Amino acid sequence: MPEDAGRAVQGAGEAGDWPRSPRPRLRASAGAGGAGSGRIQAAEGQKVLLRQFARQVDKALRPVVTGSGVPLVLAAAEPLASTYRSVNSYPHLTAATIEGNPEAMTEAQLGDRARAVLDGIYGDELTAWRTLFEARANQGRATTDIAQAARAATVGAVDSMLMDIDETLPGRIAKDGAVVFAEQLKATNCDLVDEIATRVITTAAASSGFERPKSLAPRRLRRCCAID
Repeated sequence: MPEDAGRAVQGAGEAGDWPRSPRPRLRASAGAGGAGSGRIQAAEGQKVLLRQFARQVDKALRPVVTGSGVPLVLAAAEPLASTYRSVNSYPHLTAATIEGNPEAMTEAQLGDRARAVLDGIYGDELTAWRTLFEARANQGRATTDIAQAARAATVGAVDSMLMDIDETLPGRIAKDGAVVFAEQLKATNCDLVDEIATRVITTAAASSGFERPKSLAPRRLRRCCAID
């Protein structure tokens, strides 16, 4: 969150009405403070100005991020970073902050550091999913079997699904969920995992893809796994 200009790096969009920097008023406030109570009043005045700016930033971001569900990564130096967190109204602000002065970073540098934050979030989500998968597997409520997953997805019995977006498994799935495997993709068949994912999404469950490495995915996972 630079104090002079707002920018979004490979995000949901860019705020069109970014608030003006509070720096001139901060300097004026600092310069007006004398000894004793004057300095205290000046310091309080700077806090008020920073808080006003942070609220304006939060307001400017609402049209961009509200309803998107995307993580919002904060790049700011102190005390602006903590001030913004105290007024933020967006529920998906990440706990991690890109520390330091973002105005001294290029968009590529900001993008790299933001991706590192997002990778950490994604890793935590995979770890939580793996824990849930293993618990449900012990209850007979999770599977890595394509045929079982296809039948469950067809009748809306899949709560969530994790799939490998890099692998293709050709075949056909009948209306009742029965699977016929094939040697290769043709006009008469499809990628089974994609078709299962389509059926999962159609029944309003959650479906996610992952890329290699698969170290955080369930050990038995090959192409997809599902939880009911």
